[in-house]
Amino acid sequence: MTYTDSRFEILAVTPEVYNQVVQTPFTIFHSAGFNALNAANCEEVLYLLFRDKKYRLGLIGGIRNNIFYSPFSAPFGGFSLLQKDIRIYFLDEALGVLERFLIAKDIKQIHITLPPFRYGSTFLSKVNNALLRQNYALKSSDLNHHFDLTNWQGKYLENIKHSARKHILKAQKQPLTFVKAKTIAEKKEAYAIIQHNRQARGNPLHLSWEKLQETIKLVPADFFLLGIPDAYVAAAINFYVLPEVVQVIYWGSLPENNDLRPMNLLAFKVFEYYHQKGLPWLDLGQSSINGMPQQGLCNFKESMGCAISLKQSFLKHIG
Repeated sequence: MTYTDSRFEILAVTPEVYNQVVQTPFTIFHSAGFNALNAANCEEVLYLLFRDKKYRLGLIGGIRNNIFYSPFSAPFGGFSLLQKDIRIYFLDEALGVLERFLIAKDIKQIHITLPPFRYGSTFLSKVNNALLRQNYALKSSDLNHHFDLTNWQGKYLENIKHSARKHILKAQKQPLTFVKAKTIAEKKEAYAIIQHNRQARGNPLHLSWEKLQETIKLVPADFFLLGIPDAYVAAAINFYVLPEVVQVIYWGSLPENNDLRPMNLLAFKVFEYYHQKGLPWLDLGQSSINGMPQQGLCNFKESMGCAISLKQSFLKHIG
Protein backbone atom coordinates (compact mmCIF):
# COMPACT_ATOMS: atom_id res chain seq x y z
CA MET A 1 0.00 0.00 0.00
CA THR A 2 1.37 3.42 -0.99
CA TYR A 3 0.16 6.82 0.22
CA THR A 4 1.53 9.80 -1.71
CA ASP A 5 1.31 13.32 -0.35
CA SER A 6 3.17 16.29 -1.87
CA ARG A 7 6.74 15.18 -2.64
CA PHE A 8 6.90 12.50 0.06
CA GLU A 9 5.27 9.10 0.07
CA ILE A 10 4.76 6.39 2.66
CA LEU A 11 4.72 2.71 1.80
CA ALA A 12 3.18 0.01 3.97
CA VAL A 13 5.19 -3.10 3.11
CA THR A 14 5.75 -6.68 4.23
CA PRO A 15 8.38 -7.50 6.88
CA GLU A 16 10.51 -9.04 4.14
CA VAL A 17 10.51 -5.88 2.01
CA TYR A 18 11.14 -3.75 5.10
CA ASN A 19 14.21 -5.87 5.91
CA GLN A 20 15.52 -5.44 2.39
CA VAL A 21 15.33 -1.64 2.64
CA VAL A 22 16.14 -1.11 6.35
CA GLN A 23 19.15 -3.37 6.57
CA THR A 24 20.53 -1.67 9.70
CA PRO A 25 17.62 -0.85 12.03
CA PHE A 26 18.26 1.67 14.79
CA THR A 27 18.25 -1.18 17.36
CA ILE A 28 17.01 -4.77 17.44
CA PHE A 29 13.68 -3.42 18.74
CA HIS A 30 13.32 -1.50 15.46
CA SER A 31 13.78 -4.62 13.32
CA ALA A 32 11.05 -6.29 11.30
CA GLY A 33 11.91 -9.66 12.81
CA PHE A 34 11.50 -8.54 16.42
CA ASN A 35 8.19 -6.85 15.70
CA ALA A 36 6.88 -9.76 13.67
CA LEU A 37 7.71 -12.04 16.61
CA ASN A 38 5.49 -9.89 18.84
CA ALA A 39 2.73 -9.24 16.31
CA ALA A 40 0.14 -11.00 18.49
CA ASN A 41 0.37 -8.06 20.93
CA CYS A 42 -1.59 -5.79 18.59
CA GLU A 43 -4.32 -5.96 15.97
CA GLU A 44 -2.11 -5.00 13.03
CA VAL A 45 1.59 -4.27 12.53
CA LEU A 46 2.56 -1.56 10.05
CA TYR A 47 5.99 -1.71 8.41
CA LEU A 48 6.36 1.77 6.93
CA LEU A 49 8.94 3.21 4.55
CA PHE A 50 9.27 6.92 3.73
CA ARG A 51 10.76 8.14 0.46
CA ASP A 52 10.95 10.91 -2.08
CA LYS A 53 13.51 10.20 -4.78
CA LYS A 54 15.03 7.61 -2.46
CA TYR A 55 14.20 5.91 0.82
CA ARG A 56 14.82 8.14 3.84
CA LEU A 57 13.34 6.50 6.95
CA GLY A 58 11.66 3.41 8.29
CA LEU A 59 9.09 3.09 11.08
CA ILE A 60 7.31 0.09 12.61
CA GLY A 61 4.21 0.42 14.76
CA GLY A 62 1.22 -1.54 15.93
CA ILE A 63 -2.46 -0.66 16.01
CA ARG A 64 -4.70 -1.34 19.01
CA ASN A 65 -8.15 0.20 19.44
CA ASN A 66 -7.55 2.76 16.67
CA ILE A 67 -4.30 3.91 18.28
CA PHE A 68 -0.90 3.67 16.59
CA TYR A 69 1.94 2.67 18.93
CA SER A 70 5.67 2.70 18.22
CA PRO A 71 6.74 0.59 19.99
CA PHE A 72 3.82 -1.73 20.68
CA SER A 73 5.85 -4.40 22.47
CA ALA A 74 9.36 -3.15 23.25
CA PRO A 75 11.13 -0.62 25.51
CA PHE A 76 11.31 1.97 22.71
CA GLY A 77 10.59 2.54 19.04
CA GLY A 78 10.49 5.40 16.55
CA PHE A 79 12.31 5.91 13.25
CA SER A 80 15.24 4.03 11.75
CA LEU A 81 17.72 5.95 9.64
CA LEU A 82 18.72 4.79 6.18
CA GLN A 83 21.82 7.00 6.08
CA LYS A 84 24.21 8.07 8.83
CA ASP A 85 22.37 11.37 9.22
CA ILE A 86 19.19 13.02 8.01
CA ARG A 87 18.04 16.59 7.44
CA ILE A 88 15.32 17.89 9.77
CA TYR A 89 13.24 18.64 6.68
CA PHE A 90 12.79 14.92 6.00
CA LEU A 91 11.65 14.27 9.58
CA ASP A 92 9.06 17.03 9.24
CA GLU A 93 7.82 15.58 5.95
CA ALA A 94 7.74 12.03 7.36
CA LEU A 95 5.70 13.03 10.41
CA GLY A 96 3.28 14.98 8.26
CA VAL A 97 2.64 12.18 5.77
CA LEU A 98 2.46 9.63 8.64
CA GLU A 99 -0.34 11.61 10.28
CA ARG A 100 -2.35 11.92 7.09
CA PHE A 101 -1.82 8.25 6.27
CA LEU A 102 -3.05 7.19 9.71
CA ILE A 103 -6.06 9.52 9.59
CA ALA A 104 -7.05 7.79 6.35
CA LYS A 105 -6.96 4.51 8.33
CA ASP A 106 -9.27 6.01 11.01
CA ILE A 107 -6.50 6.12 13.63
CA LYS A 108 -7.28 8.48 16.50
CA GLN A 109 -3.95 8.79 18.34
CA ILE A 110 -0.23 8.34 17.73
CA HIS A 111 2.08 7.23 20.57
CA ILE A 112 5.84 7.24 20.02
CA THR A 113 8.52 6.40 22.61
CA LEU A 114 12.04 7.27 21.51
CA PRO A 115 15.19 5.45 22.59
CA PRO A 116 17.21 7.10 25.37
CA PHE A 117 19.37 9.94 24.08
CA ARG A 118 22.50 7.86 24.78
CA TYR A 119 21.68 5.86 21.65
CA GLY A 120 22.29 8.87 19.42
CA SER A 121 21.77 12.34 20.80
CA THR A 122 22.02 14.20 17.48
CA PHE A 123 19.39 12.18 15.61
CA LEU A 124 17.10 11.79 18.62
CA SER A 125 17.29 15.52 19.38
CA LYS A 126 16.15 16.22 15.82
CA VAL A 127 13.23 13.81 16.18
CA ASN A 128 12.32 15.31 19.56
CA ASN A 129 12.32 18.80 18.05
CA ALA A 130 10.23 17.74 15.06
CA LEU A 131 7.64 16.01 17.23
CA LEU A 132 7.21 19.03 19.48
CA ARG A 133 6.92 21.43 16.54
CA GLN A 134 4.22 19.24 15.03
CA ASN A 135 2.17 19.54 18.21
CA TYR A 136 2.95 16.20 19.82
CA ALA A 137 2.53 16.35 23.59
CA LEU A 138 5.37 15.15 25.79
CA LYS A 139 3.64 12.32 27.64
CA SER A 140 6.56 11.35 29.90
CA SER A 141 10.26 11.97 30.28
CA ASP A 142 11.74 8.87 31.86
CA LEU A 143 15.13 8.26 33.44
CA ASN A 144 17.27 5.62 31.73
CA HIS A 145 20.57 4.61 33.31
CA HIS A 146 23.69 3.47 31.49
CA PHE A 147 27.26 2.65 32.43
CA ASP A 148 30.17 3.96 30.40
CA LEU A 149 32.52 0.98 30.18
CA THR A 150 35.41 3.17 29.03
CA ASN A 151 35.49 4.51 32.60
CA TRP A 152 36.56 1.13 34.01
CA GLN A 153 40.35 1.35 33.67
CA GLY A 154 41.14 -0.60 36.83
CA LYS A 155 39.98 2.09 39.27
CA TYR A 156 36.27 1.35 39.33
CA LEU A 157 36.02 0.63 43.07
CA GLU A 158 37.86 3.84 43.91
CA ASN A 159 35.41 5.95 41.91
CA ILE A 160 32.02 4.65 43.08
CA LYS A 161 30.11 5.63 46.20
CA HIS A 162 31.35 4.36 49.55
CA SER A 163 28.17 2.37 50.24
CA ALA A 164 28.42 0.46 46.95
CA ARG A 165 32.12 -0.21 47.45
CA LYS A 166 31.44 -1.54 50.95
CA HIS A 167 28.69 -3.85 49.68
CA ILE A 168 30.91 -5.21 46.90
CA LEU A 169 33.75 -5.91 49.31
CA LYS A 170 31.34 -7.65 51.70
CA ALA A 171 29.98 -9.84 48.89
CA GLN A 172 33.51 -10.68 47.72
CA LYS A 173 34.21 -12.23 51.13
CA GLN A 174 31.48 -14.79 50.46
CA PRO A 175 32.06 -17.93 48.34
CA LEU A 176 30.11 -16.45 45.42
CA THR A 177 31.12 -17.30 41.86
CA PHE A 178 30.05 -15.40 38.74
CA VAL A 179 29.34 -17.67 35.77
CA LYS A 180 27.87 -17.30 32.32
CA ALA A 181 24.98 -19.74 31.93
CA LYS A 182 25.51 -22.12 29.03
CA THR A 183 22.96 -24.91 29.32
CA ILE A 184 19.20 -24.57 29.06
CA ALA A 185 18.95 -25.71 32.70
CA GLU A 186 21.31 -22.94 33.84
CA LYS A 187 19.45 -20.32 31.80
CA LYS A 188 16.15 -21.50 33.22
CA GLU A 189 17.58 -21.22 36.73
CA ALA A 190 18.61 -17.62 36.01
CA TYR A 191 15.07 -16.90 34.85
CA ALA A 192 13.60 -18.60 37.94
CA ILE A 193 15.72 -16.50 40.32
CA ILE A 194 14.60 -13.27 38.64
CA GLN A 195 11.00 -14.47 38.51
CA HIS A 196 11.06 -15.20 42.26
CA ASN A 197 12.53 -11.75 42.92
CA ARG A 198 9.80 -10.05 40.89
CA GLN A 199 6.99 -12.06 42.47
CA ALA A 200 8.27 -11.16 45.94
CA ARG A 201 8.04 -7.49 44.98
CA GLY A 202 4.63 -7.84 43.32
CA ASN A 203 6.08 -7.03 39.90
CA PRO A 204 5.68 -10.04 37.58
CA LEU A 205 7.86 -10.57 34.50
CA HIS A 206 6.37 -9.53 31.17
CA LEU A 207 8.16 -12.31 29.28
CA SER A 208 7.22 -15.88 30.02
CA TRP A 209 9.99 -18.48 29.86
CA GLU A 210 8.50 -19.79 26.63
CA LYS A 211 8.38 -16.31 25.04
CA LEU A 212 11.92 -15.60 26.20
CA GLN A 213 13.06 -18.80 24.48
CA GLU A 214 11.46 -17.62 21.24
CA THR A 215 13.01 -14.17 21.58
CA ILE A 216 16.60 -15.33 22.09
CA LYS A 217 16.44 -17.29 18.85
CA LEU A 218 16.31 -13.86 17.20
CA VAL A 219 18.05 -11.59 19.73
CA PRO A 220 21.56 -12.54 20.96
CA ALA A 221 21.46 -12.81 24.74
CA ASP A 222 23.68 -13.51 27.75
CA PHE A 223 22.52 -15.20 30.97
CA PHE A 224 24.57 -14.88 34.16
CA LEU A 225 24.42 -16.53 37.58
CA LEU A 226 26.04 -15.56 40.88
CA GLY A 227 26.46 -17.97 43.78
CA ILE A 228 27.70 -21.52 44.05
CA PRO A 229 26.61 -24.47 41.89
CA ASP A 230 23.13 -25.62 42.94
CA ALA A 231 22.84 -22.58 45.19
CA TYR A 232 22.82 -19.50 43.00
CA VAL A 233 21.44 -16.34 44.60
CA ALA A 234 21.37 -13.73 41.80
CA ALA A 235 21.04 -13.62 38.03
CA ALA A 236 20.96 -11.34 34.99
CA ILE A 237 19.52 -11.67 31.46
CA ASN A 238 20.90 -9.27 28.86
CA PHE A 239 20.04 -8.61 25.19
CA TYR A 240 22.38 -7.34 22.49
CA VAL A 241 20.22 -4.49 21.22
CA LEU A 242 23.08 -3.53 18.88
CA PRO A 243 26.20 -5.54 18.06
CA GLU A 244 28.17 -3.23 20.37
CA VAL A 245 25.51 -2.40 23.00
CA VAL A 246 23.91 -4.69 25.59
CA GLN A 247 20.77 -3.90 27.57
CA VAL A 248 20.09 -5.47 30.96
CA ILE A 249 16.60 -6.83 30.39
CA TYR A 250 16.14 -8.51 33.77
CA TRP A 251 18.25 -8.97 36.87
CA GLY A 252 17.57 -9.73 40.50
CA SER A 253 18.49 -11.74 43.57
CA LEU A 254 16.70 -14.07 45.94
CA PRO A 255 15.23 -11.84 48.69
CA GLU A 256 16.30 -14.26 51.44
CA ASN A 257 19.95 -13.72 50.42
CA ASN A 258 19.96 -9.94 50.18
CA ASP A 259 22.14 -9.71 53.30
CA LEU A 260 25.02 -11.05 51.15
CA ARG A 261 24.72 -7.97 48.91
CA PRO A 262 24.72 -10.11 45.75
CA MET A 263 23.27 -7.41 43.47
CA ASN A 264 26.24 -5.10 43.98
CA LEU A 265 28.66 -7.90 43.17
CA LEU A 266 26.53 -9.05 40.21
CA ALA A 267 26.51 -5.55 38.71
CA PHE A 268 30.28 -5.26 39.29
CA LYS A 269 30.89 -8.57 37.50
CA VAL A 270 28.54 -7.74 34.61
CA PHE A 271 30.33 -4.41 34.08
CA GLU A 272 33.71 -6.16 34.21
CA TYR A 273 32.61 -8.87 31.74
CA TYR A 274 31.47 -6.41 29.07
CA HIS A 275 34.47 -4.14 29.60
CA GLN A 276 36.72 -7.12 28.90
CA LYS A 277 34.70 -7.79 25.73
CA GLY A 278 35.46 -4.25 24.55
CA LEU A 279 31.90 -2.86 24.56
CA PRO A 280 31.71 0.94 24.94
CA TRP A 281 28.68 1.18 27.21
CA LEU A 282 25.91 -0.81 28.85
CA ASP A 283 22.20 0.08 28.97
CA LEU A 284 20.75 -0.63 32.42
CA GLY A 285 17.23 0.30 31.42
CA GLN A 286 14.50 2.59 32.62
CA SER A 287 14.40 3.67 36.27
CA SER A 288 11.11 5.54 36.35
CA ILE A 289 7.46 4.84 35.59
CA ASN A 290 5.56 7.47 33.60
CA GLY A 291 8.25 9.94 34.54
CA MET A 292 8.19 9.22 38.29
CA PRO A 293 11.60 8.02 39.53
CA GLN A 294 11.86 4.67 41.29
CA GLN A 295 14.00 6.08 44.08
CA GLY A 296 15.59 2.86 45.31
CA LEU A 297 16.46 1.70 41.80
CA CYS A 298 17.92 5.10 40.90
CA ASN A 299 19.99 5.16 44.08
CA PHE A 300 21.34 1.67 43.42
CA LYS A 301 22.36 2.35 39.83
CA GLU A 302 23.90 5.72 40.62
CA SER A 303 25.83 4.28 43.58
CA MET A 304 27.38 1.85 41.06
CA GLY A 305 28.59 4.73 38.88
CA CYS A 306 25.84 4.87 36.27
CA ALA A 307 24.84 7.98 34.33
CA ILE A 308 21.38 9.01 33.09
CA SER A 309 19.86 9.95 29.77
CA LEU A 310 16.22 10.76 29.06
CA LYS A 311 13.79 8.43 27.30
CA GLN A 312 10.82 10.45 26.08
CA SER A 313 7.31 9.43 25.06
CA PHE A 314 5.03 11.54 22.86
CA LEU A 315 1.31 11.55 22.09
CA LYS A 316 -0.81 13.26 19.46
CA HIS A 317 -4.59 13.16 18.96
CA ILE A 318 -5.33 13.13 15.25
CA GLY A 319 -8.97 12.18 14.93
